[in-house]
Amino acid sequence: MGVAESLYELKQTERALKEYQWILENAQDPVAQAEAAFRQGDLFLDRRQYEQALASYFKALKFYPDAAKNY
Repeated sequence: MGVAESLYELKQTERALKEYQWILENAQDPVAQAEAAFRQGDLFLDRRQYEQALASYFKALKFYPDAAKNY
């Protein structure tokens, strides 16, 4: 997650999206998957891609439904 976060902070959003996607596809921990999906949503929101942001936030809840109150 650290690489993706660093890329996001450096405004390298395409690379950050790829890193978050890798986490979603490969992480065994549903909390890590939820966090990656949530961060993807934030990135899309910053880009004003609202439909993708909403889809990512719902994906985060799919991976970790118990965390809904945290989001």
